[in-house]
Amino acid sequence: MNSTLGKRIKLARGKQSQGAFAQAIQVSKGALGFYERDINLPNSEVVLKICSVSGVNIEWLLTGLGAMRTGEVRAEPHEPAAAPAAWVQEGSRCARLEEKLDRVERQRDELMDENRRLYARKDSLMEEIAALRERVARLEARIGRMELSGGCEPLPDPLA
Repeated sequence: MNSTLGKRIKLARGKQSQGAFAQAIQVSKGALGFYERDINLPNSEVVLKICSVSGVNIEWLLTGLGAMRTGEVRAEPHEPAAAPAAWVQEGSRCARLEEKLDRVERQRDELMDENRRLYARKDSLMEEIAALRERVARLEARIGRMELSGGCEPLPDPLA
């Protein structure tokens, strides 16, 4: 019995090369290899293509239950399928991945909010810098006029 989805995908591929089968189901050879080694799970579109191209029953491919192809009799009818345990494990893995994705999305949203706050603060600081430069330019011009006139006019408080 082929207890994992990956083993059933490999069995469905038969003697066809990974490259040829991957091309037929429109995925990369590497992706097919990951499916067959149970590293990644194919999405529903890929599962349907595997069934269409290889002629295997979707129930058999997904669970290991029933005949591999329509009209075939299951060779070991009394052997309990190990697929439900595999599906529990895969479901647990999917749940962990969904939790991780949710965490990453929350972190991304928080970073985007922080980025917006920082950008607004940067704009505020840029306006403040521009105002200070104008003030410095006016003071420098005033000092220059005082030096030309030789006067000792008291300098204004720069903080005023």
